[in-house]
Amino acid sequence: MSQTPDPIPPNPIPPRPAPRSLAGTIALVVLGLVILIPSGLCTAAMGIASLGSMFSNFGGISSAISGLVMTIVLGGPFVALGAFLIWTGMRGRWPK
Repeated sequence: MSQTPDPIPPNPIPPRPAPRSLAGTIALVVLGLVILIPSGLCTAAMGIASLGSMFSNFGGISSAISGLVMTIVLGGPFVALGAFLIWTGMRGRWPK
């Protein structure tokens, strides 16, 4: 009996990953920046104002803590959404 050689030799080079959409990446990053910058500035301003109320005659520590909680509850999701969109867009730019 004669042995026949393997018709397809093994390929030592792994296949290239499929190209990712550059337009989708740019759109995610831009949309993330559009959401993150205004909401981040507003959240930071509210947080600084809450901390400033602690040193004024308007309420003390309890006022500052309630203001910071309100700031995180109202502004936190938008900041997180913008950061997530930017992170997702940047992650999609480079192959794994």
